[in-house]
Amino acid sequence: MKKIKLIATLAVVTIFFTACNKEEATFPTNTTSQSIETDMNAERIMNSAYEKIQNIEKGTLKVQIDNVREELTSKLTSEKSGEELIQLGDIFTLYEAAINSTFPEGEPQDEGESYDASFDVPVQELNGDYYVSEIDFANFYLALQADMNTQLDPNAGEYYGLADLSLTTISGSNAVIGVSFVIKTSVPLFVSPIPGGALYGANLAGWCASNTPGVDAATFKRGYANSKAMFSQNPTPQRYVIYQANYHTLEYSSMFVLGMDTYVMYHSLWKSATNDCIGDDVDQINNEQIWYSEFGKMDYYVGAPLPYLHANYSNLTQFLWTDFKSAKATDYPVGPYYNMNFHHEGRFYYGLCVVC
Repeated sequence: MKKIKLIATLAVVTIFFTACNKEEATFPTNTTSQSIETDMNAERIMNSAYEKIQNIEKGTLKVQIDNVREELTSKLTSEKSGEELIQLGDIFTLYEAAINSTFPEGEPQDEGESYDASFDVPVQELNGDYYVSEIDFANFYLALQADMNTQLDPNAGEYYGLADLSLTTISGSNAVIGVSFVIKTSVPLFVSPIPGGALYGANLAGWCASNTPGVDAATFKRGYANSKAMFSQNPTPQRYVIYQANYHTLEYSSMFVLGMDTYVMYHSLWKSATNDCIGDDVDQINNEQIWYSEFGKMDYYVGAPLPYLHANYSNLTQFLWTDFKSAKATDYPVGPYYNMNFHHEGRFYYGLCVVC
């Protein structure tokens, strides 16, 4: 690599608690030609990074990610020479996968929420490509780790489950890197994957027959969907995941772009004015049929975006995880469920799993 020294200047810009969507570019209301150009430049760099990894065999890609893992655990934290350059696009693929490989496996039924942060990172342009000095990346990574430590409560069963690094904007010698993390919370599952009876649909209100709280129908539906992810079927100590896209079941514009049937989505998602029960406590055969029907809907939510993602990202893109859950009307006061007190919703994540 070409070597250069840059003065380290890094500042945390903002932290906010919303989900981010890598495939959508957001432009300011009063857009200038320069701001459009910088955002399009960021999109170009991201697309180029994805195209680069598509042409690399998985075994070779794993070796490259292993080298990055070694950097993250040793060289960048204890021997920061700052002389080598890191290609900016690699941060959103190889380095993202290396960070994801440090997270624990977790269980399919575990809950999750996301938080976002953004950082200014100095960059150097060389022959049309952008690079980050090793020392500047180390400062970014250490600041990121410090921020992560403030967000997590291990005593509450929280752990990190997925990282998404994306290039928000780039202008001159400065890049804004957005970081979105999924924080998962351990949820014990005391029964078999198919509930033996009826559960309240929402509010973790529990079993309808006993009113034992702590679980609801969405808990089992989330567990079923996440059990379909390849890394759930093949447990491994380290998962090398490059995040690519997500959609939310209440974001119809995103679903339309992904080629999904929004009519089917609207009519298949559970909603209730009184937190109805799902299942049958009397007839076990009917109970299983009800739950197989609910799980079939989850199969659609998981699989419907894949044809678009295979055509536009990689034919190796796969479902990674969903935070599918129940919600009250106050959690989402507008939209298709405004007249319902309870409903199901969730965000579904997709990416390239180099090692699963």
